[in-house]
Order: sequence, then C-alpha cells, then structure tokens
Amino acid sequence: MDFLFTFHFIGQLSALQQLITSMLMQKTDIKPSHERKF
Repeated sequence: MDFLFTFHFIGQLSALQQLITSMLMQKTDIKPSHERKF
C-alpha cells in the first residue's frame, strides 16, 4: 500500500470526523457529561 495514499486517506477521515462532530454539536447543544470531550 502506498504510504502517501494512506496518509491522505487518514487525513480525509479526520477532517470528515471533525465536520460530523461540529454538525452534531450544533444540532445538540446539551450533551451528557460522559460524551463531552472538553
């Protein structure tokens, strides 16, 4: 497997995860304390 391709793929997944997390946080302002990350 190509290392650059793998690194780019992981970067894409990280960006997608951050986007989904931000969208979920905008929809649900109140979260349980065990799901709060900061």
